[in-house]
Parts: sequence; structure tokens; C-alpha cells
Amino acid sequence: MTTAAEEILTKAIEYWQTKGWCQGESVDLQGRRCLVGGIQHATCLGELDRSSLIERDKALAAVADVIGGVPAYKTTGETCVEWNDTRGRTVEEVITAAEQARANLKAAE
Repeated sequence: MTTAAEEILTKAIEYWQTKGWCQGESVDLQGRRCLVGGIQHATCLGELDRSSLIERDKALAAVADVIGGVPAYKTTGETCVEWNDTRGRTVEEVITAAEQARANLKAAE
């Protein structure tokens, strides 16, 4: 069974693969989205309620675990935003981190 957090990561990965990824902002003028922006967008594709925000936070936490950082909403340590915006970061690295986070969530079921 696929969890909502896994589905959010799947939708975010599909977004980056088809519409692009960016750094320095949540969404750029071309519609590309950063790591957190892609996850936020994927969360909002379904019915937005308290449980979907909890699943978004699970998806962000799973990515943070993979990259060795902390979710975007924490204030200490390297956040997902800072990791995304690191000079030289690539879309392939972002997708790989999201895929690993999704696999880790699946393994934890």
C-alpha cells in the first residue's frame, strides 16, 4: 500500500522531470520548482486539509533524512532549502534524494 507521503514524492518527482527544477526560489518564471516547492505543489494537487499537511511534513522529513539535514520548517541545521540551493546541486541529485526518501517510507510501512 502506498502512503500519501509516498504519493506526494512521486508527484514531485514527476513535476521535476517534466516541468523542471530551480534554485533560489520556490518557483521561477518558467514554472520550475525547487525541492520544497515541488513537494508543496504536489501536496496541493489533492484535497488540502490538515492530514495532507501532515503527509507533506512526512515527505519533507524523509528527504531530510536522506540528505542528512532537517526539514524546511526547522531552524537548526542545514534545511532542505539550503541543500537544494547549494551551488552545483543538480536536478538529478534532487530526484535521487526524493526517490530514496520514497523508498525509505515504503520500507518503513
